Amino acid sequence: MDVAFLIDSSGSISFRNLRKVKNFVVELVSKFDISPGGSRAAVVVYSTRATTRIRFTDYSNYGSFANAVQSLRHEPGYTRIDLALQRAYLDVFGSRGKPRFLVPKIAFVLTDGEQTRDGNELSLEMVSDRLKKKGVRIISIGIGKRVDKSQLTVIASSEKDVVIAESFDGLVSEVEPLFQSACKGNEGWFILELVLLTL
Repeated sequence: MDVAFLIDSSGSISFRNLRKVKNFVVELVSKFDISPGGSRAAVVVYSTRATTRIRFTDYSNYGSFANAVQSLRHEPGYTRIDLALQRAYLDVFGSRGKPRFLVPKIAFVLTDGEQTRDGNELSLEMVSDRLKKKGVRIISIGIGKRVDKSQLTVIASSEKDVVIAESFDGLVSEVEPLFQSACKGNEGWFILELVLLTL
């Protein structure tokens, strides 16, 4: 599968909590096999801007990917979730990201706040729908008491794909069932596509 992590690095995220976010990503990625013929992972870091820091083609094993994640720097600023989703659409799951045909696609959106409104923001519904139309399942994760559940629900592929936690403690155990269900759900779709191709 192809899995992307959209990591909030805004000013409300402390250096300590960013380290916890990176540990969460590294631990979750350890649950599946990153290899040349297996799964791939990418990372978009966002605050006032959004930047693709790791592309699907950058690392072909878990160790190198984990080291790259742990090396990500804090980029404080506003919380532009819209730009992170747009960057994922263009750089990760778009043609620039070299997406693979018939491979399950998942995007985890992590934030400790809500979308910054400055009059120039894009519609979260619009930018998330672009990804969904590409077959990307979006799981939105809010950490802390300042998250906006309505925004997370708009972003996510379904209400079941929304996770809200007070802290990072035990977050992997909360998210892993969704991750596994995404895999199982996409397996059925994958088999269906293979059947259709052979008709």
